[in-house]
Amino acid sequence: MNTGKRFHSTFLQRVLPIAVIFSAGIFSSSAQENNLAIGQWRIHLPFNRLNSTAEGNGRIYCAATDGLFIYSKDDGSISRLTRLEGLSDFDIVHIRYNQDYHVLMVVYRNSNIDLIYDDNTIYNISDIYHSNIIGNKNVNHIDYDNRYAYVSCGFGIVVVDLVRREVKDTYYLGQSGNTLKIYGTVIYGSRIFAASENGIYFADINNPQLSFYSSWTKDTTLPDPNKRYNFLSLFGNKLIANNDSSANDNSLMVYDGNAWSYFNAIDHYVPVRVEYHGNRLIIVNSYSISAYDNQGLRTHYVDAGWYDNPNQRDGFVDTDNILWIADRNNGLVRTTTSGEYSTIFPNGPGSTSVYNMAARNGRLWVAGGMIEGSAYFNNYSKEGAYLFKSNQWKTFNKTTDDNLDTVDYFDFVSVAIDPADADHAFIASWGRGLFEFTDVGIQAIYAPSNSPIQGLPIPNYYQVQVGGLSFDSQNNLWIVNAAVNPPLLKRKPDGTWQTYSPPSLINTIEQTIMCDSRDRKWILLPWGGGLVVFDEVNTFSHTSDEINDTHARKFTAAAGKGKLPSLNVQSIAEDHDGQIWIGTEKGVAVLYSPDNVYSGNFDFTQVLIQQEGNYQYLLETEMVTAIAIDGANRKWFGTESSGVYLMSADGTTQVQHFTTENSPIISNKILTIAIDNKSGEVFFGTDRGIVSYKGDAIEGGEDFDSVYVYPNPVRPGYSGAIAIRGLVANANVKITDVSGNIVYETQANGGQAIWNGNNFKGERVQSGVYLVYCANEDGTKTFVTKLLFMH
Repeated sequence: MNTGKRFHSTFLQRVLPIAVIFSAGIFSSSAQENNLAIGQWRIHLPFNRLNSTAEGNGRIYCAATDGLFIYSKDDGSISRLTRLEGLSDFDIVHIRYNQDYHVLMVVYRNSNIDLIYDDNTIYNISDIYHSNIIGNKNVNHIDYDNRYAYVSCGFGIVVVDLVRREVKDTYYLGQSGNTLKIYGTVIYGSRIFAASENGIYFADINNPQLSFYSSWTKDTTLPDPNKRYNFLSLFGNKLIANNDSSANDNSLMVYDGNAWSYFNAIDHYVPVRVEYHGNRLIIVNSYSISAYDNQGLRTHYVDAGWYDNPNQRDGFVDTDNILWIADRNNGLVRTTTSGEYSTIFPNGPGSTSVYNMAARNGRLWVAGGMIEGSAYFNNYSKEGAYLFKSNQWKTFNKTTDDNLDTVDYFDFVSVAIDPADADHAFIASWGRGLFEFTDVGIQAIYAPSNSPIQGLPIPNYYQVQVGGLSFDSQNNLWIVNAAVNPPLLKRKPDGTWQTYSPPSLINTIEQTIMCDSRDRKWILLPWGGGLVVFDEVNTFSHTSDEINDTHARKFTAAAGKGKLPSLNVQSIAEDHDGQIWIGTEKGVAVLYSPDNVYSGNFDFTQVLIQQEGNYQYLLETEMVTAIAIDGANRKWFGTESSGVYLMSADGTTQVQHFTTENSPIISNKILTIAIDNKSGEVFFGTDRGIVSYKGDAIEGGEDFDSVYVYPNPVRPGYSGAIAIRGLVANANVKITDVSGNIVYETQANGGQAIWNGNNFKGERVQSGVYLVYCANEDGTKTFVTKLLFMH
């Protein structure tokens, strides 16, 4: 352990925009800036979790799972590259920079490849990805020889021409031309060597028939010629290979051109990376990273005690003798031989794991746990919780919050934000109870020892399954406690508790609860359980064949008793008209008259839509996993496999449909949706992380007390949307010139109206001052503001 001088600092330099040319289009990273324009996207990824790094042209490229960041050694600036800025895919496994041709090769787990040049041009090579090769297409390593990249794959070797930007050849080394898993290649002298799952092979690099397996010879001079060799690299004027004999018995072998011998490194743990960079051999294992010079002397060493929570994956030593490390917890780590270190990465959430989200007044709280399967098994995720506030992410887990470091927690699955204070939230753990947070960290934990919350009644098994959370209009927090009695709890604002035991919820797995505007509690019992509504004040009438549950009613698929499209109800929301919308595995249904649940007809209705002359029920073939209502009372529906739909207020007209094929959304599997009522930004939680879209609707107010227009002034060259915000809901907006001539008229989406800067004829308006007249629906409330238009 190094006992020299130690420093800890996190560089969060301003994120500089990076323009990327991809195919024929130009993409800007302005979506990552604070002032997100209407219709723009931004991707929220954890850039501290790196798995590969490379240096080129004064830049350090850092590969996280689903994006890159680029650190400039000259000025310390950081730029990001994600799919939003032009990357072709997700799940980066390897990057390497070619110094001769100034290109970074980015390889994805699905074998897709991007080439990124110094001018930030991105070219995609998808030949391997789209090929019909049978078997493993994973890419394991990249090696360069002038203009050619030798890509080691699960089936063989692919040669990529960096100048022509195309696949030049493919080599199959297996017997009779069959596939053989290749872990690395090296051009050494006049030969090309390949490490495989069945020894090391070599061939004459100038042989034009390398695509034929008979051109390759197995090296039988190795001590274990038939073992798996999973790393192969240059080492000065030698070769080095890792003999992966067994999980705890690896041996590094050195080849000097004549014979193989053992490399007497100090490190004897199983390596996770062996690379040669800048005349240094880099060896990474689970406990340390080391650099060796060409004489075999160790020049740099960083072990598990050097800095906080290390998890090294890759690294290199630069010309200034700095060891740069790609770390799975700390991002890019800069270390010196004197013992100084610093961590570098852009701000982001702590993980891509997200199960539930809630937004209010410019804050987004995220539960980063997971439940799996129809039986709701634990994932035992310790990713914790995240808070997005003022365009910055804070992560609360055992590495960032000392209080969480000392307690047992896992699988945060639900969030409820205090209506009186958006910096105060409660988060449910599917296994350890209820956690209370503020924007500075955890404040309290509620479990059987200090609350009515109960654990499962299983001897010697401590499992406290708290699922859904929701606040009512009186700021009471309602909690469902699965598979126990009482299953329903209320925590009052003064900290006291009250419990309820409606028979409809006894011995059930309640996973979601929603308090509506009339303080009814809607509780989902997914995977065949249906839906229950509970009201502790009012009573329900029941027929003789129903459960005698005075304060609750259970909805079923039967007509007259709910008429649910499916008993697998996955999501629920109340719209601005008080109607209850649910998402099931057979689409969407709505309860138009919720007051009828106490008596009379309480059936849900499926929404009938017309599409290409045919009528069908809304999303009837989709699993609808999430529902959110925007400021214009429009419905956002997230699905299991088809992305996100934005529908009109009544659900009959499709406004948008976002998928990975037509938008920057990062996955078609949507887990949760939250809308910030203050900004109109819509956040989508997916199985790959969080992405957001600046919508054109915000919640309307009661009065015109905070109206403003942006941008204002509208400067020359601006062609985006002009927003009038802070309006009364659904206000009428007229825009006139100073002479009173109306140039545009529209109705607000909730509390925001949009103008494209054109007049009724579709022509750009002239420079000058324009008046914006705003009025509510009956004209009893009005407001006037000004807008300057410049050409």
